[in-house]
Amino acid sequence: MHGKRHLPLILTCLFLAAAACGCSATKSVLEKMSPKALAEKVMPAKYGLKKQVLVIPLADEAGIGETEIYRINEMFVQQLKKSPRLVVYKLSGRLPLLGDELPGRTAGITDPDLLRKVRKLDMNALVAGSVNPVETRTKKGPFWTWPFRKVYTVYEVTTEVTVVDVASGTLLLSRRETEKVSLRREEARDRDPKEVMAAVLKKAVSGMLQRHARAIDKKLAAEPWTGRTLSMENGEITINAGSKVGVHPGQVFNVFAPGDRIVCKDGKTLTVLGKKIGAIKITRVMEKSAVASPVAKADFSAGLVVRERP
Repeated sequence: MHGKRHLPLILTCLFLAAAACGCSATKSVLEKMSPKALAEKVMPAKYGLKKQVLVIPLADEAGIGETEIYRINEMFVQQLKKSPRLVVYKLSGRLPLLGDELPGRTAGITDPDLLRKVRKLDMNALVAGSVNPVETRTKKGPFWTWPFRKVYTVYEVTTEVTVVDVASGTLLLSRRETEKVSLRREEARDRDPKEVMAAVLKKAVSGMLQRHARAIDKKLAAEPWTGRTLSMENGEITINAGSKVGVHPGQVFNVFAPGDRIVCKDGKTLTVLGKKIGAIKITRVMEKSAVASPVAKADFSAGLVVRERP
């Protein structure tokens, strides 16, 4: 009771102490504690449009064979497709626009030539990865089980995935997952090696792929949808997104000039967002495109960058 009675006095003292530190300090404290500032720090911007994702098959660095790597890739794509925020496409064999068959490796997916081709497919993100060589070691069971102490073969399975923003060439996500599977040594020794590896992968891979997919979904959900203007005719602008990714009449997009390309120290090329030109408002929506009108007069044309507003 006494504590509650003195609470107003304590709060008043704290406020006066903050004021004594200077007006600028008080202003800073108040700004930091404002609901808007707090929301911006705690809650990331929300973007509503679905991201179109092209998945390059995971590379078989482990040498597990076509059947197993195909099964793993199908599982991975299915995990990604569970997200209502992604439109997932898998690269199988060749795509006419891409030309040669792509290796399913993380290296090389930031190549400007490749990203330019993928951009023409209206993709927002490119995903690649690998199933790395499986490492094995031997371990003994708990010491208190002697003299019936068993020997186990431990299989360490590792998978990696990389996600690149197609518009800018920026590496959005790179992560690794490792799972350990233990089998009794005699069990592993008496079975066909391929059968053993299939059993190990079945136990290890499912959870890893699920965690990879969740991380990719979360990362892409925090990124704004980025596309391009296709044409400008009679005062109307057509963009390369429609109802398939969630565009709706009345939606407003910011429009930017094509950005400059910057070569980083590691040799990678990034495209920086150009100067903002203006904004457009959607008037008509088709499945894969939409028509918009300028919010205000500006120099709009084909080939400009369109970005979703949060």
